[in-house]
Amino acid sequence: MAVRISCTFVIGIVSFLLTILGCAGLPPKHEYTLAPGQGHHPGLAKAMIVPINESAAVPAGLDVADDRLEELLDAYLQSKGISVERPATRDYRRASKIAVKRARADAMSGESGTASETVGFEQIVPHLLEELEVEADLVIVPNVAMRGGNYSGGRSVKWDGVRRMETGAFNVIMTGEGLPVASIFVVVYGSDGTRVFSGYGDLDTIFEVSMSQRKYVLREDRLTREKYLQEGICVAFYPFYGEEERC
Repeated sequence: MAVRISCTFVIGIVSFLLTILGCAGLPPKHEYTLAPGQGHHPGLAKAMIVPINESAAVPAGLDVADDRLEELLDAYLQSKGISVERPATRDYRRASKIAVKRARADAMSGESGTASETVGFEQIVPHLLEELEVEADLVIVPNVAMRGGNYSGGRSVKWDGVRRMETGAFNVIMTGEGLPVASIFVVVYGSDGTRVFSGYGDLDTIFEVSMSQRKYVLREDRLTREKYLQEGICVAFYPFYGEEERC
């Protein structure tokens, strides 16, 4: 006996499968902090972006995609209606040195409510904007960071919001934690220095296994897969632009 299956039934099953497989775009699960009530809103229209990797030491081999990451970060923010101003690295370094001195002087004078030579970036931000003569609603600090990925068997590696199928030289089934991988870490400050958001987003695996040397070696093609870079930037900002955001 022939069985007739309606198109509606088929479409429903396909939609269900897409959802459970993640093709519908589930919210990323990653490490982030969001101050209460400090998500993006229409009043936040302009951002100054600190040159990438200027605020933290970068492990060797992780700076190969800095220029492209900056371009993709600018494009992502602009797609959210944010105009971007990016100071030249030389100008930023000059202004940063002066801003640190001014923030330290404020701290020692007690104007900040404390008397200490130790200052955080929160205290530096207002002075930094003044020294660069930039009017911005947000200051964004991006860095490439080394993270630890988790093997779940075979070539599957999971970290900072995604699961990737490793394409390097892996000829054995591996499980466990601690595969060195790269993520982008972004911190968002208000113009007054308030830290409103921070988040990690996956970028790419950067090592592959050398069976002959019995160790990890840097991949020649590390941080070149643009789709991964774009996705990592999106994940890093989740849920600053709302929980409905999908990457």
